[in-house]
Amino acid sequence: MLAMNPNGKLPTVSDGDFSLYESHAIMKYIVATRGAADHWYPQDAQLRASIDQILDWHHTNLRVGASGIFARKFFPPAMQKAQGNSR
Repeated sequence: MLAMNPNGKLPTVSDGDFSLYESHAIMKYIVATRGAADHWYPQDAQLRASIDQILDWHHTNLRVGASGIFARKFFPPAMQKAQGNSR
């Protein structure tokens, strides 16, 4: 897995000797190499930019929010356990 993705995570794809990770890069590669229908990822620059804008917003905002939820849920119990406190 690390040979394909230095982060050791999914999604990762390989196409022959070529490996690619990150979901948005994979989507763009599949569209470019497999001739996906235009309604999935349009050739029109403005329509495509609108889709890219939403994909980039997802990375910037949703992942940050999800990490905050994860931190609040799992870090306090782990810290209490590490300090020998049990409540």
